[in-house]
Amino acid sequence: MDAAHLLDVAGAAEPSFFELASQRSMALVLGPALKYLVTVLASWRPRELGRLLGRIDEVILVVEYFLQRHYLREHAATLAENFYGLKRVSLSPNDGDLDLGNVDAVPSGLTARQRALSLFFTVMGPYLAKKAEAYHVALTRNRNHDNSAPAPENAPRLVQAFRRVFLKGSAIPRARPLDRVLLFLLLLCCAVL
Repeated sequence: MDAAHLLDVAGAAEPSFFELASQRSMALVLGPALKYLVTVLASWRPRELGRLLGRIDEVILVVEYFLQRHYLREHAATLAENFYGLKRVSLSPNDGDLDLGNVDAVPSGLTARQRALSLFFTVMGPYLAKKAEAYHVALTRNRNHDNSAPAPENAPRLVQAFRRVFLKGSAIPRARPLDRVLLFLLLLCCAVL
């Protein structure tokens, strides 16, 4: 199975923890920045663009999709990765003897499948997670404010399954930054010893 990994274009074999953290922080503010831009544009032309505010999440999804697709095609990196000088490289199981220290020896670009998966997990993943969280909040709010709402044991099976999967599944992406910090600290401690 192919895997796409990040490399520092400046010549280091692997990007530092701080470059990855900075890239992640920039990626997290891209959505709110686009939302602000669409809101400002809609306030200038409320008659023509006012309808966009009702579907702001979908507008941001489309804009971010085309933006990230462009950067993945042209630079083999997302916008935030490209900003920090990082790029994604294709590593297949046959490339086990690949010298990652020599950036010139690393194959450039991603396959179409890797670009599609990167695009899905970069754009669609956060969008779907945001919508699932909003749905979970709405379910919880309705249950708390409406005494006639069915108790969790009487709720439809699909809603019960969603609640179980959401609560367990939402912990995984939230724990990912923690595992990177722990890995960085472990590698730092091993290098000192």
